Amino acid sequence: MRLGHSVVVITSTSDPTNHKGSIEQIDGVEAVRYPIKRVLLETPILVPIIFRLMSERYDVLHIHGMIPGLTEFAALVGRLRRLPVVLTYHFDAETLTMNPAGRLANWIYPFFMRFFLPQLVDRVVATTVGYAETSPVLLSCKSKLSIIPCGIGKEFFETSDRNLLEDRNDHLKRKRILYVGRLHAYKGVRDLISALRFVRKTVPGASLEIIGDGPQRQELERTATRLGLSQAVSFRGSIQPADLLKAYEGATMLVLPSLRSRREAFGIVILEAMAMGKPVIASDIPGPNSLIEHGRTGLLVPSSSPRRLAKAIIFLFQNEALVRSMGNCGRQKAIQFNWSVIAKRYESLYAQSLLKSIDRRTRH
Repeated sequence: MRLGHSVVVITSTSDPTNHKGSIEQIDGVEAVRYPIKRVLLETPILVPIIFRLMSERYDVLHIHGMIPGLTEFAALVGRLRRLPVVLTYHFDAETLTMNPAGRLANWIYPFFMRFFLPQLVDRVVATTVGYAETSPVLLSCKSKLSIIPCGIGKEFFETSDRNLLEDRNDHLKRKRILYVGRLHAYKGVRDLISALRFVRKTVPGASLEIIGDGPQRQELERTATRLGLSQAVSFRGSIQPADLLKAYEGATMLVLPSLRSRREAFGIVILEAMAMGKPVIASDIPGPNSLIEHGRTGLLVPSSSPRRLAKAIIFLFQNEALVRSMGNCGRQKAIQFNWSVIAKRYESLYAQSLLKSIDRRTRH
């Protein structure tokens, strides 16, 4: 709306009290939410969204995928209506349900998407070059591919600006590690808790703050208790945006220990931490490794290696000057991911797609 466009977001909700769906206005954007009632191989079944798309009036359809079934049917609706379709390809569809059906789905779905996706969309957006170069589906869409990263809000930069005027030594003294994200197996949080046990042998006061919720929470809480870390690990669940900013402020570093899974294609919390002037340690996998400059804005470590992760954490705890330097460099890099910059790149892509769509219609 601030750029002069009318935007409607049609999405889902996992709120157990929302049985029939809802419509709300968020900063001038209409958000339509449909409840998730059925799930197959970790994939929500959201037929009402397709029917809503068939009746909605719009000039450009922007799909955020990949949700098997929903993504391709939504694109098909746009194609049948002869409207431009832009797809932001957030990750390769992958289920971690490793029964025979899950393994078969992980092979069949990307195999067919390599052929069908280029026919269904006008433009495909990948969020990092590294992920695009390692995705078999995205490699089939090269002629339609653009690289546009995710963005972050101005509140992270404004909070960081205030911090620059204050004493920034407190977070170094606290020795606090921060994790922000879903508590799902592919996020590797169990490895981070295991790493903390090794860290505390060298840095006894080190603690871990975990923000986020998910299906693995109870298992992770039991892991922390079993390793004797229940007093050193705090599980805060989902928190309000203002509290999230305070958590970043009080942390020494952010750690994103994702496993080598295609589900972690970007890592927006990396940018949030950088904007707040914090160094980041992340797994060296496609997506996160495109955001972090190893040794300059953070450290990249092999995934699924708690001991290597612990060494990297200890290294930063013992090098306060490097923590400050990485924080400053990260903050400067994060500026280019401000939503005001990213939004204009999408606006340009919409205009190009719309012109091509008009040209296609006039020729037919």
